[in-house]
Amino acid sequence: MDAALILPRIVGVFYLLSGFAGLHVMAMDSLMDKMLAALTLKPTPRAEFIRRWMLVSGSYAVGISGAALMVLSVWAVPLFLIASALQLGWLIWAHKGYPVTDEADTKGRSHTTNAAVIYSVMTALVVSLGISGRLQDWLDPWALFIPLVAALLGLFGFRHLLWKAKSPAWDHFDGQAGEREIPPAPARVRLAPSWGGYPLRNADTDDGIIFDDYVPHELGDRLYEWSQAFHAGEDYDRQEYWAQFADADAEAAHRAEGAAIVAALGAVFGEAEGPIYPADIRYGGDESTAPET
Repeated sequence: MDAALILPRIVGVFYLLSGFAGLHVMAMDSLMDKMLAALTLKPTPRAEFIRRWMLVSGSYAVGISGAALMVLSVWAVPLFLIASALQLGWLIWAHKGYPVTDEADTKGRSHTTNAAVIYSVMTALVVSLGISGRLQDWLDPWALFIPLVAALLGLFGFRHLLWKAKSPAWDHFDGQAGEREIPPAPARVRLAPSWGGYPLRNADTDDGIIFDDYVPHELGDRLYEWSQAFHAGEDYDRQEYWAQFADADAEAAHRAEGAAIVAALGAVFGEAEGPIYPADIRYGGDESTAPET
């Protein structure tokens, strides 16, 4: 074996493992977003969704390109070029679509940029190996290792990013009802959002209620939109919770809509209480932090 080709094989192993590691990080990131959405009653921002899948695509391509270089296949040339383009695309989009907001984000973006630069250098070296004919032919038997790794990476990503658990406890994180038995509708309900809780609760047991199980879609959409005015802090010990409106008129309109929703809920369940608002009411944009007095 050409001693000069040992280093590319080692680099290939490194990027293969990096692909798996990147997918694992994105899987944990996805799980945390689902948990946070359940706590704050707010959907995951679109920018966060785009960010995750751009990084997933990049990690997947890096892993496959590493497998191709590991077996010194000429397939490494197009795969490295694709992965490098995906990394460049992420950095270009992130500059406007996902800007850094603090020092930790700045350091993370710097590390990502440095990794992309190093990968671009490795891409140039791989292209030079391909042009000089030092990589194995397209139909080399060892090239079968590439689709095998691609399948393993795909299964890994599917299992951790797209797979839906059958446990009802996970259905709230996934935003789907899944295959589960819907309990009987309670006789009395209370519209009272709270920190880490459901906006609609059983008035007798205080258990949270998945309102989509019982109410018409239109009423469910109204209840969901109404609940977007409530915000929860991330500190478990403080459990900060507040309602936020643009101004006093917006608050009055929101309270009127809440009363109308309660009336509609009464027609569905038999009796409905509320709406109950937190003591902390704030005016202004989403960045407002001081409560109104």
